Amino acid sequence: MSTTTPTYDQIHSLLTESSQTHLLNFYPTLSEQAQRKLLHQLSQIDFPRVNRIYRDAIQAESTTPEDVQVQLEPLPASEMASTVPPHSDPDSLSRWSALGLRAIQQGQVGIILMAGGQGTRLGSSAPKGCYDIGLPSGKSLFRMQGERIKKLNELARAGGEAGGRLVWYVMTSGPTRMETERYFKENGWFGLDQEDVVFFDQGESSARRVTEGTRG
Repeated sequence: MSTTTPTYDQIHSLLTESSQTHLLNFYPTLSEQAQRKLLHQLSQIDFPRVNRIYRDAIQAESTTPEDVQVQLEPLPASEMASTVPPHSDPDSLSRWSALGLRAIQQGQVGIILMAGGQGTRLGSSAPKGCYDIGLPSGKSLFRMQGERIKKLNELARAGGEAGGRLVWYVMTSGPTRMETERYFKENGWFGLDQEDVVFFDQGESSARRVTEGTRG
């Protein structure tokens, strides 16, 4: 992906083709740095695809059951399973657990957490994962998930097959990135190896491994 910032004229032409020029209404009021950032962000959006998805959604909303030709039927019982009692099967649960731990041991499992939002509606300016949700333990959402991942790693390693590990991908946003990283560092990465925690901002094309002192 190119890192070159497109020009205003290029973006204006792109938006004109997609009837989205209103996105530049406040462009003149921004600082030069904010203008460059806005142009770059707009250049990353596939507007024809967005418009197509919007049209399909509007069309689907107006579709009546009589317009749908496909006959929908429930899945057969043989194609469904549950982990919730009384519908769960102990033998199946044991087998699934073994398969999951083996996949972790073989490095085939990763965990992604969508953590780009702030807790403003909860009365906090911190990332939602840092928020005290009122548990007796006082644990935050980040800590709860981090400790669970640590436990899964321990269970997988106890299986006797070394080498595999869980990598935790944490999606942040501009307003939450630095505070989220700081929270993880101050809390000792919740017992995880630092190299197994990867931060990336929403909108990035790929996750970037973060080492101490690196900020995106």
